[in-house]
Amino acid sequence: MGIFDFLTKLRDRSGQSCANEIRPRDELWEAVNLVVKLSHPNIYYVSNYRKKLMPAVEHTLKYADELIVQMPPPVSIEADSWNTNSFVRTTFLDKNTFNNFFSEHKALKEFFQKTNASRCCALLVMNRKDKKIFGTEIDGEILKRDVLQTSIDFSDHQIVAPMISEEETRKELSLRALALLATHSLEDILSLIERKKDLETEKHILEIKLNMRDARVRSRESFLPDKSDNTGKTSEAHEMLGELDRKIAEARLALDEPEDYLNRVTELLYHPEQFLRSEPVRILVNDMNIIVKNEHQGKADEIRFSEFSTGTGLRKAAVLVDYKR
Repeated sequence: MGIFDFLTKLRDRSGQSCANEIRPRDELWEAVNLVVKLSHPNIYYVSNYRKKLMPAVEHTLKYADELIVQMPPPVSIEADSWNTNSFVRTTFLDKNTFNNFFSEHKALKEFFQKTNASRCCALLVMNRKDKKIFGTEIDGEILKRDVLQTSIDFSDHQIVAPMISEEETRKELSLRALALLATHSLEDILSLIERKKDLETEKHILEIKLNMRDARVRSRESFLPDKSDNTGKTSEAHEMLGELDRKIAEARLALDEPEDYLNRVTELLYHPEQFLRSEPVRILVNDMNIIVKNEHQGKADEIRFSEFSTGTGLRKAAVLVDYKR
């Protein structure tokens, strides 16, 4: 996935959007407000925080738009898709599972109740699991046995962002990617705050231990003097205190002013590819959900989807679906 160059957009004094903006001005402001809402409240204390966030928000939306644009066209889902669509047969265990999922999914039911529409576009998100197995394989006219193969399995299906049109779904998904990054920036900030507290607690405990040690030494020396030398351990403890002081100072410096909180957020929004990535997947799968290398290994169907991953290790298979109830 390419990394987008950031170009600051010039805006006219009337506040209208320039032709090269990726969103109308009012939508961009709503996106900025979303980021602020999901980030740390100290950002509110920064002068002109919304204006300072705007370029970073635009940058992330552009990146998210590109991820969504690169997804395959929506898979058409209808009542008989289990019998006619190879992707559906590959991603759902059986026909009943397929039918129950789309007829009973909460997000879909709420969408149709609210809109009274006959169809919608949404993102189907799944866990993908590959498993190594031994099986038979046809290579031309030769039948090979005990061949190491890879089976593919999809589970934990979820529907995300059902909308009237594909365009609305893609735009909503970009906003949700922005929200994901804003939430992660908050988690990053909170982890820094927690680390500083942990360091301060560790320092406090070490200081207590040192004071108790000094008190024991003084009380012993006042009654039963001993020539044993404990300066080495004491020196080591003071070195640890010095190191803790250094780390605490670094942690405080990272989040010293409200502007620092804003900078943590914008840093991630300017580099969204460091946390959120996507790659296209195209594989040939036979009727047994075995991945085959080429068409000479028997009848197989090509399935296409995107695989999203985050910096926290989360990985999901995803595809747009055009669902007709």
